[in-house]
Amino acid sequence: MPIYDLNKLAASFDRIAPYFDVIRPIFITSYRKAVKITLGEFAAAGAAPRVLDIGTGTGTLAGAFAERGAVVTGVDISSGMLNRARKRYGSKITYLQGSALALAGFGDDSFDIAAAGFVLHEMPPDYRVKVLLEMKRLANRFVAVVDYVPNWNPVVTAVEKIEGSYYQQFLNEINGQLRDIFTSYHEVKLNHFMGLYLCRI
Repeated sequence: MPIYDLNKLAASFDRIAPYFDVIRPIFITSYRKAVKITLGEFAAAGAAPRVLDIGTGTGTLAGAFAERGAVVTGVDISSGMLNRARKRYGSKITYLQGSALALAGFGDDSFDIAAAGFVLHEMPPDYRVKVLLEMKRLANRFVAVVDYVPNWNPVVTAVEKIEGSYYQQFLNEINGQLRDIFTSYHEVKLNHFMGLYLCRI
C-alpha cells in the first residue's frame, strides 16, 4: 500500500488542480442530488444549516450546498485546489487550507453537517476512521459521505489502482466503519458508481 504522505498528496493535487474541473460534469448532478437528500433530512426551520466540507477540492460539493442556502466552510490540503474553488464560488464559501485532522480550532458541534465528497476512499483505513470520528465531533446532526458504492466497473478499478487509492478496502470496510461510529446510517445510490452514505449523529 502507498504511504499516506499529506505533503506529497497536496503537491500532487496542486499539479492537477488546473485540469480538475474537466471531471466536474461527472459529479455535479449526483452531488446536487446528495445535497437535496441531506438537507431534506435536516429539515430545520429558521437558520441556514452550517456545513463543513472535508477535502473540498475545487468546491463542487461545497458549492452544491451553498446553492441551496447552506453556510459552507471548505477545507482542503491543496492550495491549488482551493484557488480554483475561490475562482468559481468566491465569497459563497469560506475556505481553509489544512487537513481533516487539523481542525481543533473548531469546537464540538460547530456545524450541523460534516460532508466529504470522494475523499475517504483515498485514505488508509485507520486514517479514514480518525477522519470520520472528527467529522462526528464537529457535526451535531449528520455526516454525509459521497463516495463509491460497489459497481464492479473494471475502468474505475483500473484508474483507482493506478492512482494508488484505497478503493477496494474502502468498499469492503466502509459499511462496518459507519456502523461502528454512528447511531445509524443509510445508503442512497446516486448513479452506477456513486452513493450517499448519510449518517445520523
